[in-house]
Amino acid sequence: MDYFFFYGTLLDPDVFSTVLLKRQSELFEFDLTVKGFCCFKVDGEDFPVLLPSPNSEAKGKVFKIPPNLIKRLHFFEDVGFDFDIKSFSFLHNNREIYYFAPTPKLKVSKAFWSFEEFQKVKVGYVESCFKLMKEMT
Repeated sequence: MDYFFFYGTLLDPDVFSTVLLKRQSELFEFDLTVKGFCCFKVDGEDFPVLLPSPNSEAKGKVFKIPPNLIKRLHFFEDVGFDFDIKSFSFLHNNREIYYFAPTPKLKVSKAFWSFEEFQKVKVGYVESCFKLMKEMT
């Protein structure tokens, strides 16, 4: 099992269950605030990116993702195209905590992303997630 820090749309229970086919409570480990990082908007998208930002902090949750769900998570995050996997400099239970870092392909805005603002567009986003994840089957 790998630990992943979720800081954006996957914090929403509907997005989470659409992507990972589980309730958050089944995989939740702990809340985490990461100092020196911030969530920024991506131009033309509803999801954020996590980037280093002095004097900032990003709040999120750590989930333990089993091997059978890693492929779904990577597909959703478009690993290798939109995002790469990185780890923080600290450990949990002697294991790395991973997060998704943007590739240069994404056009990052200087505006901050907020979960509350995301809730305004959530319905359409969840529908698009459902369609996307159907492509895996």
